[in-house]
Amino acid sequence: MGAADAHTVARLREDFTRWICDHFELDDVRSSDIVLVVNEALSNAAEFAYRDHEVGDNITLQTSYAADTGTLAITVADRGQWRRSDPSNQKRSRGRGIPLMRALSDRVDIDKTPQGTQVHLYFDRCQRRVPVRSLAATQLAEHA
Repeated sequence: MGAADAHTVARLREDFTRWICDHFELDDVRSSDIVLVVNEALSNAAEFAYRDHEVGDNITLQTSYAADTGTLAITVADRGQWRRSDPSNQKRSRGRGIPLMRALSDRVDIDKTPQGTQVHLYFDRCQRRVPVRSLAATQLAEHA
C-alpha cells in the first residue's frame, strides 16, 4: 500500500517486478505483459481516482495464486471515485489503459463502488517457481 502518486507507482512496479521474477517461471514476454498491465492499473489509480481530492489517498496491490489452476490474481484498489471518460475531451494517446489490460490479461474485472475501485487482473497458466532447496537439505535427502 502507498500514497497514490507517481513515486509510489514506480516503487510498487519495481517491487512487483522483483517479486514476480522470484516466484514464477515465466518467459520474458509473459512477465513483461503482466508487469505492464499491473503498471497501467497502478498508474490509472494514481492519476484518476483522487482527482477531486486535495491530497491523493492510497492505492493497494494484492496478489494471490491458485496452484490447482495456475492462476495468478492481482488486485489494484483505491478508495477514490471512478471517472467516466469523455471522448470529446480525450487526447489521442489517452484512454487505452483498460483495453490494454483486457488484451494482455486472461481476464479483467473492474468493481466500481462508492468506496473505491478494484481492478482484478487474472493470468492463467503461471508456473510457480520451485523453492530452491539448500545444499544441506539436498545432501540429507540423498543419504536418507
